[in-house]
Parts: sequence; structure tokens; C-alpha cells
Amino acid sequence: MFKTHESMGVPLMKIFSSKHSYWTMIERDAKTTWFYVTMRFRAEGILVNRIFMPDTVQLLLQLLEGDSEEFFVQEIQIVTPDKVNQRGRWLMEPLTKVELALGGDDDEIFIYTTDDGRVYVDPPQSKRFDHAIAQRTMLYSLAEAKNALSAPVSSPNKSIVK
Repeated sequence: MFKTHESMGVPLMKIFSSKHSYWTMIERDAKTTWFYVTMRFRAEGILVNRIFMPDTVQLLLQLLEGDSEEFFVQEIQIVTPDKVNQRGRWLMEPLTKVELALGGDDDEIFIYTTDDGRVYVDPPQSKRFDHAIAQRTMLYSLAEAKNALSAPVSSPNKSIVK
């Protein structure tokens, strides 16, 4: 979850939109995985980028479900703490796949694959549940999303979100 502080607000920006608040800085107090998603859309004939930072897989999938010819994903990055990536620091990497496995008590175990083939299991202690991880459900695949883009359009949804 992201937090904001009133002192970091930019009140002058409210003249551009009363529906939004603008912040110069946000804060996180949890060392958990989150995502950095670049979406594109057309505004008056011009392609515009918007950055979204969902902090759960569920929010990421909700965002991807809105993917259409008018509003589409340009890039997804996964931001992982050292306890997940086992590399001693926070990392931000292009994400190509999200899968779900269920642990012993139906606990959700997420398996992430980056574009260089690294696989992260979250929560990390779930690695001991190899039997559960072997039975995965695909939630998102960049390769399938790209295939959907090149296929004849039968549905406006271009991302593969299951």
C-alpha cells in the first residue's frame, strides 16, 4: 500500500482537475511486491502514457482487464524486495508472466517470470510447497497478449487475463 502526507501535496495542480490530488512523494511501509504499469491511450488523436502502481496482483489484473484498443498496456514492471528476488536489494524488472498456485490451506502463491527468465515465488517461503507450485494457473502472459494483438480482432480485450 502507498501512503501520502498532506505536506507532499501540490495544491496548485487542483486548477487542472478537481477530481485528482497530486503528490510530489509517496511512501511504502511494507516490503512487498508491487507493479509499475505503463498504459497508453488516445486523447484528441495523441497517444498519452499513464503510469499505474498497483500493489497487489488483484489490482494488477483489474487494470489489465481494462485493456482495449483505446486503453492498452505498453509495459509491466515488477518491483520485488530482496526477500523475494534473493539478490540483496529491491529490483524493478520487466514482467512476462504471472501464475497462481494454492498452498496447503488454499493460501495464494504467486509465481512471477521476468523477461530474462528469472522466476520468483511470492511469498518466498512457499518454495517448500513444490507440489502446489507444480499445479499453476496462468493469470497473465505477455506472450499470449502479444499473440492476441497480432490475431484477427474478435474481442476488444488484448491482454490475456484469466
